Amino acid sequence: MRPAGVSNLNLTLGEQGKVKLTGSKDGLLSIPFEVQGTVSRENDEQVRFSLEKTRVLGFLPVPRLMTDIFASLASHTMSQLHVEKKGDDFLLNAGAFLPSNIDMGLKAVTTQDGYLIVEAGQRTKRS
Repeated sequence: MRPAGVSNLNLTLGEQGKVKLTGSKDGLLSIPFEVQGTVSRENDEQVRFSLEKTRVLGFLPVPRLMTDIFASLASHTMSQLHVEKKGDDFLLNAGAFLPSNIDMGLKAVTTQDGYLIVEAGQRTKRS
């Protein structure tokens, strides 16, 4: 799935949860962007993406305030993709993508050798 108005998306998975997403925001001008961060397990259903760096035009850093504004403007689209912003992080509800007859919990999420590694098992028992 490709967000509208975005092209040339490329996802690079590094080591120990490191993720880099590059692409271009299309419009009157095509503006290249780069987002870097780390993925990890938040809880039984959610994957956390901790944003570390955002740049446009290949070199221009984007301050957190601007990132917050962009996330606020995109909140409706993000909610349709089961993503919510929490502080400086983004949480993906992975459970929303599972069929209703599958019940599992996330145990670990990381990256290794260019792969996203997701370990699943029984849900944590709630008291």
